[in-house]
Amino acid sequence: REATAVLAWLELLTGDAPAARQHAAEALQVGQTMGSPVIECLSLGRLGLSWLAGQDYDVPRARGYLEDAMRAAERFGVGRFRVEPLLGFLVIAGLEKRPEDAERAFRDAYAILRDAGDRHVMAILTLAYGAALANSGAQGADVRLLVSQREAAACGDAFLETLATAWLSVVYTAAGDSARSATQFTHALDGARRGGYDSIFQGTPL
Repeated sequence: REATAVLAWLELLTGDAPAARQHAAEALQVGQTMGSPVIECLSLGRLGLSWLAGQDYDVPRARGYLEDAMRAAERFGVGRFRVEPLLGFLVIAGLEKRPEDAERAFRDAYAILRDAGDRHVMAILTLAYGAALANSGAQGADVRLLVSQREAAACGDAFLETLATAWLSVVYTAAGDSARSATQFTHALDGARRGGYDSIFQGTPL
């Protein structure tokens, strides 16, 4: 894969939206120059996600890129390339407080990943679904975040585990469960200190 598209993926997960946008745009230009529909599709999806990852997020702009990415994925018929646009639509549904749409996007993407056996991206997707439910004020956010937390630990992704833990603290706070909120927040702080994950508390990671 085009290296700048890979960089964009890492940067959007850690909340470095300006860098993610820059690298996704560069990857898109490379894909268009090379005539590579795969690089173009990946780059469009990551451009869309990058516009959901910063404090200055722009939902209409993100949606436009994600719709272009979905059309590109459907043209060459490889289901795996539909996952990142679906992830973006899931995040948007959470921001717009549409839990039913978030569930639909989650189930579609999860089915693709389950068939592919990609447990790591399944953990990312499950975390995003939990966050979308939390943003929507819907039931079940804690269940999804606990699953993501366990799956991230099983995959050895300490950053993702810490991010899920931070979201659990937010959910328990909203539910008025101060004891569990404090426990999860302390674990998130410890994880962030160990791994140097200040971006969890400073940026807006997916």
